[in-house]
Amino acid sequence: MLTILYIIFAILGLIIGSFLNVVVLRLHTKRISKGRSCCGTCSHTLSTLDLVPVISYVCLMGRCRYCKLKISKQYPIVEIVTSLAFVGIFYRVVAISGGDITTIILYFIYFATIFSLLISMAVYDIKHFILPWSLMKIFLVFTFVGSIVIAFLSNNLSFLNFVSGFIVALPFWAIWYLSKGRLIGFGDILLMIGFGFMLGINGGYSATIFGFWIGALYFVLKMILTRNFISGKTVVPFGPFLIAGLYFTFLTGITLTSLVLGMV
Repeated sequence: MLTILYIIFAILGLIIGSFLNVVVLRLHTKRISKGRSCCGTCSHTLSTLDLVPVISYVCLMGRCRYCKLKISKQYPIVEIVTSLAFVGIFYRVVAISGGDITTIILYFIYFATIFSLLISMAVYDIKHFILPWSLMKIFLVFTFVGSIVIAFLSNNLSFLNFVSGFIVALPFWAIWYLSKGRLIGFGDILLMIGFGFMLGINGGYSATIFGFWIGALYFVLKMILTRNFISGKTVVPFGPFLIAGLYFTFLTGITLTSLVLGMV
Protein backbone atom coordinates (compact mmCIF):
# COMPACT_ATOMS: atom_id res chain seq x y z
CA MET A 1 0.00 0.00 0.00
CA LEU A 2 2.82 2.40 0.88
CA THR A 3 4.51 1.70 -2.47
CA ILE A 4 1.30 2.56 -4.30
CA LEU A 5 1.07 5.84 -2.38
CA TYR A 6 4.64 6.73 -3.34
CA ILE A 7 3.75 6.10 -7.01
CA ILE A 8 0.62 8.25 -6.68
CA PHE A 9 2.56 11.14 -5.17
CA ALA A 10 5.29 10.77 -7.80
CA ILE A 11 2.68 11.09 -10.56
CA LEU A 12 1.07 14.02 -8.73
CA GLY A 13 4.49 15.68 -8.64
CA LEU A 14 4.85 15.26 -12.41
CA ILE A 15 1.47 16.91 -12.96
CA ILE A 16 2.18 19.78 -10.57
CA GLY A 17 5.64 20.17 -12.12
CA SER A 18 4.01 20.61 -15.52
CA PHE A 19 1.83 23.36 -14.04
CA LEU A 20 4.85 25.02 -12.43
CA ASN A 21 6.45 25.25 -15.86
CA VAL A 22 3.41 27.19 -17.02
CA VAL A 23 3.64 29.46 -13.98
CA VAL A 24 7.32 30.22 -14.63
CA LEU A 25 6.67 30.79 -18.34
CA ARG A 26 3.73 33.14 -17.87
CA LEU A 27 4.58 34.83 -14.59
CA HIS A 28 6.72 37.50 -16.21
CA THR A 29 3.86 38.52 -18.51
CA LYS A 30 1.22 38.21 -15.74
CA ARG A 31 -0.80 35.73 -17.81
CA ILE A 32 -0.73 32.71 -15.48
CA SER A 33 -4.33 31.60 -16.08
CA LYS A 34 -5.04 33.04 -19.54
CA GLY A 35 -5.03 31.02 -22.73
CA ARG A 36 -4.08 27.46 -23.62
CA SER A 37 -0.50 26.26 -23.76
CA CYS A 38 1.25 26.74 -27.07
CA CYS A 39 4.67 26.25 -28.61
CA GLY A 40 6.99 29.08 -27.62
CA THR A 41 8.46 29.14 -31.14
CA CYS A 42 5.64 28.58 -33.63
CA SER A 43 2.76 29.49 -31.25
CA HIS A 44 0.76 26.43 -32.30
CA THR A 45 -1.79 25.43 -29.64
CA LEU A 46 -0.67 22.21 -27.97
CA SER A 47 -2.96 19.19 -27.76
CA THR A 48 -3.45 17.00 -24.70
CA LEU A 49 -1.00 14.46 -26.13
CA ASP A 50 1.67 17.16 -26.24
CA LEU A 51 1.28 17.96 -22.55
CA VAL A 52 1.76 14.60 -20.82
CA PRO A 53 4.57 15.23 -18.30
CA VAL A 54 7.96 13.80 -19.37
CA ILE A 55 6.35 11.17 -21.64
CA SER A 56 5.40 13.72 -24.32
CA TYR A 57 8.94 15.15 -24.27
CA VAL A 58 10.47 11.68 -24.67
CA CYS A 59 8.05 10.57 -27.39
CA LEU A 60 8.60 13.77 -29.34
CA MET A 61 12.37 13.43 -28.82
CA GLY A 62 12.51 16.88 -27.31
CA ARG A 63 11.06 18.63 -30.36
CA CYS A 64 7.80 20.43 -31.11
CA ARG A 65 5.35 18.19 -32.99
CA TYR A 66 4.50 21.05 -35.36
CA CYS A 67 7.61 23.13 -36.08
CA LYS A 68 10.16 20.43 -35.13
CA LEU A 69 12.33 22.86 -33.18
CA LYS A 70 13.85 21.82 -29.85
CA ILE A 71 11.83 22.10 -26.65
CA SER A 72 13.63 23.46 -23.60
CA LYS A 73 14.94 20.77 -21.24
CA GLN A 74 13.52 22.89 -18.45
CA TYR A 75 10.12 21.22 -18.89
CA PRO A 76 11.02 17.59 -18.14
CA ILE A 77 13.64 18.62 -15.56
CA VAL A 78 11.14 20.66 -13.52
CA GLU A 79 8.56 17.86 -13.76
CA ILE A 80 11.04 15.23 -12.56
CA VAL A 81 12.42 17.46 -9.79
CA THR A 82 8.90 18.19 -8.53
CA SER A 83 8.02 14.50 -8.66
CA LEU A 84 11.09 13.56 -6.61
CA ALA A 85 10.40 16.43 -4.21
CA PHE A 86 6.84 15.19 -3.62
CA VAL A 87 8.06 11.65 -2.95
CA GLY A 88 10.57 13.04 -0.44
CA ILE A 89 7.92 15.21 1.20
CA PHE A 90 5.59 12.24 1.59
CA TYR A 91 8.43 10.18 3.09
CA ARG A 92 9.20 12.95 5.58
CA VAL A 93 5.62 13.70 6.67
CA VAL A 94 4.99 9.99 7.25
CA ALA A 95 8.03 9.97 9.54
CA ILE A 96 7.00 13.04 11.56
CA SER A 97 3.23 12.57 11.65
CA GLY A 98 3.06 9.59 13.98
CA GLY A 99 1.07 7.61 11.42
CA ASP A 100 -2.13 9.66 11.71
CA ILE A 101 -3.66 9.83 8.22
CA THR A 102 -5.26 13.27 8.72
CA THR A 103 -1.96 14.72 9.91
CA ILE A 104 -0.15 13.15 6.95
CA ILE A 105 -2.57 14.69 4.45
CA LEU A 106 -2.50 18.15 6.05
CA TYR A 107 1.29 18.15 6.42
CA PHE A 108 1.73 16.99 2.84
CA ILE A 109 -0.52 19.71 1.46
CA TYR A 110 1.31 22.32 3.53
CA PHE A 111 4.86 21.31 2.62
CA ALA A 112 4.03 20.39 -1.00
CA THR A 113 2.56 23.87 -1.48
CA ILE A 114 5.66 25.49 0.01
CA PHE A 115 8.10 23.52 -2.14
CA SER A 116 5.99 24.05 -5.25
CA LEU A 117 6.33 27.78 -4.68
CA LEU A 118 10.06 27.39 -4.04
CA ILE A 119 10.65 25.30 -7.18
CA SER A 120 8.86 27.94 -9.25
CA MET A 121 10.96 30.69 -7.66
CA ALA A 122 14.18 28.72 -8.18
CA VAL A 123 13.51 28.22 -11.89
CA TYR A 124 12.46 31.86 -12.29
CA ASP A 125 15.64 32.97 -10.51
CA ILE A 126 17.78 30.87 -12.84
CA LYS A 127 16.05 32.34 -15.90
CA HIS A 128 15.69 35.97 -14.82
CA PHE A 129 18.16 36.42 -11.91
CA ILE A 130 15.43 37.55 -9.54
CA LEU A 131 13.08 35.91 -7.06
CA PRO A 132 9.53 36.99 -8.00
CA TRP A 133 7.77 38.99 -5.30
CA SER A 134 4.34 37.70 -6.36
CA LEU A 135 5.36 34.17 -5.28
CA MET A 136 7.62 35.30 -2.44
CA LYS A 137 4.82 37.03 -0.53
CA ILE A 138 2.68 33.88 -0.74
CA PHE A 139 5.62 31.84 0.52
CA LEU A 140 6.20 34.16 3.48
CA VAL A 141 2.54 34.28 4.48
CA PHE A 142 2.17 30.52 4.10
CA THR A 143 5.24 29.68 6.18
CA PHE A 144 4.38 32.20 8.89
CA VAL A 145 0.72 31.23 9.28
CA GLY A 146 1.50 27.52 8.93
CA SER A 147 4.18 27.61 11.62
CA ILE A 148 1.82 29.37 14.03
CA VAL A 149 -1.00 26.90 13.38
CA ILE A 150 1.27 23.85 13.72
CA ALA A 151 2.83 25.17 16.94
CA PHE A 152 -0.61 26.02 18.36
CA LEU A 153 -2.06 22.58 17.58
CA SER A 154 0.97 20.86 19.12
CA ASN A 155 0.88 23.11 22.21
CA ASN A 156 4.35 24.50 21.41
CA LEU A 157 3.38 28.06 20.53
CA SER A 158 5.79 30.68 21.87
CA PHE A 159 7.10 34.14 21.09
CA LEU A 160 9.91 32.58 19.04
CA ASN A 161 7.38 31.29 16.50
CA PHE A 162 6.64 34.91 15.59
CA VAL A 163 10.25 36.08 15.27
CA SER A 164 12.24 32.97 14.25
CA GLY A 165 12.34 33.98 10.58
CA PHE A 166 13.71 37.43 11.36
CA ILE A 167 16.32 36.01 13.74
CA VAL A 168 17.59 33.61 11.05
CA ALA A 169 17.78 36.36 8.41
CA LEU A 170 19.23 39.11 10.62
CA PRO A 171 22.99 38.40 10.19
CA PHE A 172 22.56 38.00 6.43
CA TRP A 173 20.49 41.18 6.27
CA ALA A 174 23.47 42.92 7.89
CA ILE A 175 25.71 41.57 5.10
CA TRP A 176 23.22 42.78 2.50
CA TYR A 177 22.97 46.21 4.12
CA LEU A 178 26.71 46.75 4.63
CA SER A 179 27.58 45.53 1.12
CA LYS A 180 24.70 47.55 -0.39
CA GLY A 181 23.37 44.39 -1.98
CA ARG A 182 26.60 43.42 -3.73
CA LEU A 183 27.26 40.23 -1.75
CA ILE A 184 23.73 38.91 -1.38
CA GLY A 185 20.34 39.74 -2.85
CA PHE A 186 17.41 40.99 -0.80
CA GLY A 187 15.25 38.21 -2.25
CA ASP A 188 17.60 35.70 -0.62
CA ILE A 189 17.05 37.45 2.72
CA LEU A 190 13.30 37.03 2.30
CA LEU A 191 13.83 33.32 1.60
CA MET A 192 15.74 32.99 4.88
CA ILE A 193 12.87 34.60 6.77
CA GLY A 194 10.56 31.91 5.42
CA PHE A 195 13.11 29.22 6.30
CA GLY A 196 13.10 30.38 9.92
CA PHE A 197 9.31 30.34 10.13
CA MET A 198 9.15 26.91 8.51
CA LEU A 199 11.92 25.08 10.40
CA GLY A 200 12.59 27.26 13.43
CA ILE A 201 15.81 29.07 14.28
CA ASN A 202 18.09 26.03 14.31
CA GLY A 203 16.59 24.41 11.24
CA GLY A 204 16.26 27.67 9.29
CA TYR A 205 19.81 28.77 10.00
CA SER A 206 21.10 25.27 9.16
CA ALA A 207 19.20 25.27 5.87
CA THR A 208 20.75 28.62 4.97
CA ILE A 209 24.30 27.49 5.76
CA PHE A 210 23.80 24.21 3.90
CA GLY A 211 22.59 26.27 0.94
CA PHE A 212 25.84 28.26 1.02
CA TRP A 213 27.83 25.03 1.17
CA ILE A 214 25.93 23.49 -1.74
CA GLY A 215 26.42 26.65 -3.79
CA ALA A 216 30.13 26.80 -2.97
CA LEU A 217 30.60 23.13 -3.89
CA TYR A 218 28.76 23.62 -7.18
CA PHE A 219 30.83 26.61 -8.25
CA VAL A 220 34.13 25.04 -7.20
CA LEU A 221 33.34 21.92 -9.25
CA LYS A 222 32.14 24.05 -12.16
CA MET A 223 35.34 26.09 -12.17
CA ILE A 224 37.48 22.95 -12.00
CA LEU A 225 35.61 21.23 -14.84
CA THR A 226 35.16 24.24 -17.14
CA ARG A 227 38.19 26.32 -16.05
CA ASN A 228 35.93 29.37 -16.12
CA PHE A 229 36.52 31.41 -12.98
CA ILE A 230 33.84 33.58 -11.42
CA SER A 231 34.70 37.26 -11.19
CA GLY A 232 33.40 39.79 -8.70
CA LYS A 233 31.03 41.11 -11.37
CA THR A 234 29.42 37.75 -12.09
CA VAL A 235 25.68 37.68 -11.33
CA VAL A 236 24.77 34.43 -9.57
CA PRO A 237 21.21 33.20 -8.96
CA PHE A 238 21.73 32.02 -5.39
CA GLY A 239 18.12 31.29 -4.50
CA PRO A 240 18.16 27.74 -5.94
CA PHE A 241 21.08 26.76 -3.69
CA LEU A 242 19.36 28.12 -0.59
CA ILE A 243 16.24 26.19 -1.54
CA ALA A 244 18.32 23.04 -2.01
CA GLY A 245 19.72 23.57 1.49
CA LEU A 246 16.20 23.92 2.87
CA TYR A 247 15.05 20.71 1.19
CA PHE A 248 18.08 18.83 2.49
CA THR A 249 17.43 19.98 6.05
CA PHE A 250 13.70 19.25 5.78
CA LEU A 251 14.16 15.80 4.25
CA THR A 252 16.94 14.55 6.51
CA GLY A 253 16.28 16.45 9.72
CA ILE A 254 20.03 17.16 9.87
CA THR A 255 21.04 20.51 11.39
CA LEU A 256 24.33 22.16 12.25
CA THR A 257 23.69 21.28 15.89
CA SER A 258 23.21 17.60 15.12
CA LEU A 259 26.37 17.60 13.00
CA VAL A 260 28.43 19.13 15.80
CA LEU A 261 26.99 16.79 18.43
CA GLY A 262 27.64 13.84 16.13
CA MET A 263 31.33 14.76 16.03
CA VAL A 264 31.66 15.07 19.80
